[in-house]
Amino acid sequence: KQCDFTRPEHQCRLCLNVTASASPNKICSTHKKHVSRRFTPYLTRERDTDGLKLNRQGQVKLGFDPLLLTDQKKWFADDAIRTAFLFMTPKASERRVDLCLHTPANGLDKVVKVPNAVVRLIILTTSRHWMLIVYNYESKEWLLYNSKESQYYTDYVLGVYNVAEIRNMNSLQQLNDNDCGAFAIYNALCLLYRKNFNKGAHEVRDFVIKFLSRRD
Repeated sequence: KQCDFTRPEHQCRLCLNVTASASPNKICSTHKKHVSRRFTPYLTRERDTDGLKLNRQGQVKLGFDPLLLTDQKKWFADDAIRTAFLFMTPKASERRVDLCLHTPANGLDKVVKVPNAVVRLIILTTSRHWMLIVYNYESKEWLLYNSKESQYYTDYVLGVYNVAEIRNMNSLQQLNDNDCGAFAIYNALCLLYRKNFNKGAHEVRDFVIKFLSRRD
């Protein structure tokens, strides 16, 4: 329900442009024709095309809520996470890292699955808060990067994955209640690129939005 801005009842649920949909799944015929095949190796389920939208000219583009660009209080929803994952795919393949999205509604979606992966990066939401979890396939170790540190969230993750222990790692702490998705993406980027981008907490949102929008 975080993505309803793309799915009003009278629109195709994948389109940025206003397009009526007569199909039961609310996917317009135009979008069915234009969903890009470029990303199909990395999309494991049909609904993963939620990250692919059309612009007003009917051209395929990666999409996320445009209000993120102007409304500082707008939450990051799963379409922004999927867009980030698609941009991270080349580096994830190079580093042998799986990228997964975990939501209560859809469970664990393997958005990017790479051969012989050694690490899995999971961006998990409680429906109100995004966190980054790292699972090492070889050591079986679980790590948690949380921009709003709390025992409640640690216990939540332990319960979701039915594990006895998870190590809390250092993460920049968000300054408000809206930017947890941006911090989860930022932490994933830092791990993938094996560098600290040296951003202050007040800079993370703008940094991530520029990353999401630079290839539209």
